[in-house]
Amino acid sequence: NILGSEFFKRKRDGDGISWISFTSKQLPKLSCDVESKILEIKENGKKVIVYFTSSDDENEMLDSLEAPFLLWKNQFEAIKEIENICNQLGLFLIVRSHPHIKVKSKADQNRWEVIGDYLEQKGCLWINAWQPDSSYELIDIADLIITGGSTIGVEAVAMARPSIVICPCHYDGLFDSIKYCPDKDSLFRVLAKKSIFELPDPTSVNLFGAWSLSFGISF
Repeated sequence: NILGSEFFKRKRDGDGISWISFTSKQLPKLSCDVESKILEIKENGKKVIVYFTSSDDENEMLDSLEAPFLLWKNQFEAIKEIENICNQLGLFLIVRSHPHIKVKSKADQNRWEVIGDYLEQKGCLWINAWQPDSSYELIDIADLIITGGSTIGVEAVAMARPSIVICPCHYDGLFDSIKYCPDKDSLFRVLAKKSIFELPDPTSVNLFGAWSLSFGISF
């Protein structure tokens, strides 16, 4: 438990741990505009869902995972389906773009700009890669986190926030505290249940943290 919790603390403090830290240059808090918008939504009785986009580089590190969004067609279509489901269930969706988009090609950046415009037209909150709002403060203020396999999906549970992963990744199916919803039908069913918003046990993912710090070596 000590080794596992150390991993999550170091991650929140900006330590990339064997890879680049994508949060070390973010602000320690949310911007006033973002925070006030979220608080207004919550005061109106809506649950706040945050989807953290995945970087292609993360998926490429896991050679065994080809086309992780296959059942969704691609990540952009997955985001559109998540928006549709949230709209049907009366949930407010925030999408946080992966900071690594800042160093990707202009073509990639343009594709994400299109999905950002789409989300804003649908009444969602889009936080692009250049906005320095804290991803961890987003987790703190959210009611539930959805990811496409990013490590932040595990970190959310360590911060006592419900977490859903929507595609195959290095932790899907490993922890009961992280729900695996590989298609739109399963995601709708899970989000429609009030029980999904119950807070998980933060220590339930400590094994992931311990494994990550020891790189799979016995401990």
